[in-house]
Amino acid sequence: MALLRTPHFVAAALGVVYFFALVATDNIGFTRDESFYFHAAHEYAEWFDEVEDSARSGELARAFEQEAVDRHWSYNPEHPVLMKTAFALSYRGADLSRGLAGHSLSMRLPAMALGALLISLVFLFAFELTGSWAGSLAAALSMALMPRFFFHSHLTCFDVPITTIWFAVMYAWWKSWRSTGWAWGAGILWGVALITKLNAFFIPFAVVGHWFIARASWFRIDTGERGLRVPAMPLAFFTMASVGPAIFYLGWPRHWFDTFGRIGSYLSFHLKHEHYYVYYFGENLWEPPFPADFPFVMTATTTPLVILLAFAFGVAVCLWRSVSARRRGEPFFADERATGAFLAINILLPFLIIARPSTPVFGGIKHWFTALPFMMLVLAVGVEAMIAELSRVMPKSRPLIAAAVVAAIALPAAVATATSHPAGTGYYNAAVGNFTGAADRRAMRQFWGYAAREVLPWLNENLPERASVHFHNTTGGSYDMYRDEGLLREDIRYGWDIRTADCVVYHYQKSFAELEYDLWSRLNSWSPTTTWSVNGVPMAAVYCRREAAEEAAPGIHSLPPAQSATLPVLEGARSQESTE
Repeated sequence: MALLRTPHFVAAALGVVYFFALVATDNIGFTRDESFYFHAAHEYAEWFDEVEDSARSGELARAFEQEAVDRHWSYNPEHPVLMKTAFALSYRGADLSRGLAGHSLSMRLPAMALGALLISLVFLFAFELTGSWAGSLAAALSMALMPRFFFHSHLTCFDVPITTIWFAVMYAWWKSWRSTGWAWGAGILWGVALITKLNAFFIPFAVVGHWFIARASWFRIDTGERGLRVPAMPLAFFTMASVGPAIFYLGWPRHWFDTFGRIGSYLSFHLKHEHYYVYYFGENLWEPPFPADFPFVMTATTTPLVILLAFAFGVAVCLWRSVSARRRGEPFFADERATGAFLAINILLPFLIIARPSTPVFGGIKHWFTALPFMMLVLAVGVEAMIAELSRVMPKSRPLIAAAVVAAIALPAAVATATSHPAGTGYYNAAVGNFTGAADRRAMRQFWGYAAREVLPWLNENLPERASVHFHNTTGGSYDMYRDEGLLREDIRYGWDIRTADCVVYHYQKSFAELEYDLWSRLNSWSPTTTWSVNGVPMAAVYCRREAAEEAAPGIHSLPPAQSATLPVLEGARSQESTE
């Protein structure tokens, strides 16, 4: 029973529950990026097959020659390989286990596992900072129940994995100030981060910036002969500088050959990254300069209000404690690690990177996810302080107060997450009026073409045999996976040319507004045959050629503008027919 009361057990239990919650809600459509990583995983899986075959024939070295490596590892070279390798191994494992999981779920499992791991790590770090069970639980649940984070935690992508690994690197760095073992851990984890996503290259700025602030009082010029006095360098600097690059090289097979040329090509791709259209509350963002307030406003409008308020209270508590500690001549959090500065740097750095006018801003809020778990640590501080203050008034009711405070934060967030799923990219909080208010304010509600999944049942039930469907923003790779998974009839063809397609699955995004006008004339049809909406806000529609529409749904053109399949989300819903 004592084990059940340890923070490590609770953290593990939270992670396991979250992982199975993600698996149980795996009904999100396949995104554009996922389709590319599905293909990459197949390519990598074939290399592992070749390694096995070569080993059996006694010619293992053959699989590690450049010809074999380039044949399997050259697809999608603009992104690191760790997660794509994990997707491939998970796919092979599911295949060898005779279909224990479907192809798409098997590839999604590694990212789900890392999302669950993050929840565990947030709890552990929060408990180490505050010693508060309630504060740590509130932090972990708040991270888990952010609708947009919950959405991305399902995907065969890198955004949630790099968030977890960034947090793990910084946790190890923070602990390395009192542990040699954690210094080596920081070096290893940074190497893992480097082969996960480009964000890892910014971690040294957080590490060095924190060290400099924590040791600022050591930097001074002596009047004697010694000159500038600099504090001793931490061991983690050396492990990260040595182990990290080694893992980056060894863990990316394509870089074993023409190393500098290929690494240079990888970095050059991101330094010159193309910009994708973003509709930002009525403002068309297509090319720099972009508004510096973008990441701050998007976070303020896409995070449940109760979590924002709890975080703001935590910030106020931290500032008050910092000022009070300064007056007493003590460091914030009463330790030598400048924990307050550590948190501030890790929260602000991801925001400031995106706030640069030249940084691409596509992708909703996923590109600064790395700030969110550190925000939850601050939230934990605030929750602990709130419970302590309320308990002074009612000292015998502390357990009840703690439970009430945690529930007051977690339950509204849970409702927001549950009711917005599977349309997580469209979630906006009550400050802008939720889904309908955000649509009224012309906020971007989706990207990636995942909404097509919601109209597949209608296509399967109503389209004639061998009908041709143009899937618009849904890639051919996603279409193939839908058919492989049995979500789309095998006879339904992908109509690559809208002019010859029987039907079009149209995704409501402002950047595609002209296409909607075009398909009206090309299909001789001005009314959607069916629509998937969230709280009256359209996400995807099926337009069919007039004759095909009559065959699929007789009399459709004499009906009101749309036959709508609606996902109810919030009370007070009203129709929102404008495109983004």
